[in-house]
Amino acid sequence: MLTINSVGIANNSGTIQNLIAAAGKNGAIGEIAFTNSASEGNANILSEGGSVQFSNRSTASTITNEDYGTTNFFDRFTSGGCLSCQNDSKFLISERS
Repeated sequence: MLTINSVGIANNSGTIQNLIAAAGKNGAIGEIAFTNSASEGNANILSEGGSVQFSNRSTASTITNEDYGTTNFFDRFTSGGCLSCQNDSKFLISERS
């Protein structure tokens, strides 16, 4: 699991970055967690059979779920952009989000 905590992602390169949580051929599931007010900045987040979580006031902007990917939102997250879902994927939003 890749955990991004507090400040989050700062990208000064001018190139949009991509983070992918994918399912492996061996059945392993890739996971990315944004916690404690972490922001994804201007990165594209792709859950391609994997799992992405936003919790404790974290901020999401561009998230795409494909091929059974799951994105979970807990504890007062905010979304300032695009959320899209394809091929039996899910966005799960908990109470107080």
